[in-house]
Amino acid sequence: MRLRPYADEDMWLTEAMECDPAVMAHLGGVISRAEIPAIHQRRVVVSDDDADFCVIIPDEDSGPVGTVGIWETQWDGTTIYETGWMLLPAFQGRGIATNALAMVLDRAKAAGRVDFVHAFPSVTNPASNAICRKFGFDLLGEVDVAYTGPIHSNHWRLDMSRYEPRS
Repeated sequence: MRLRPYADEDMWLTEAMECDPAVMAHLGGVISRAEIPAIHQRRVVVSDDDADFCVIIPDEDSGPVGTVGIWETQWDGTTIYETGWMLLPAFQGRGIATNALAMVLDRAKAAGRVDFVHAFPSVTNPASNAICRKFGFDLLGEVDVAYTGPIHSNHWRLDMSRYEPRS
């Protein structure tokens, strides 16, 4: 598996995922195609700064199948680093998101620039919550966040001083 920075040519991937009802089931629903260019542009910018926002390429014979990243955002008046992952439906349930998250967490640990990483999967998303548990994130509680609409989420936080790289 490899990750590469999200780039201009990846807008199709954003559209394929964010306009798919199965992918967006736990994120508030599908996004209109008209919103895709703005989302795409934010991701291109994020991948150029200090954070990692990448496309996931599982093997030499396939193209991008999803995205994963760690980015700076605001939460409750404080700057935090958030992580998230998203895969095309045909690639879910294979451990790809877990392996990709390990790669970005390993990079963040090696760079030493992130003290804590936060994740906000919907309480109704057992797979993403299981990934948070697997990596040793601490469950801080339930919160309401917004993506395409309101989402009742679990707020997870990983103390990077306790994280052991997997590669």
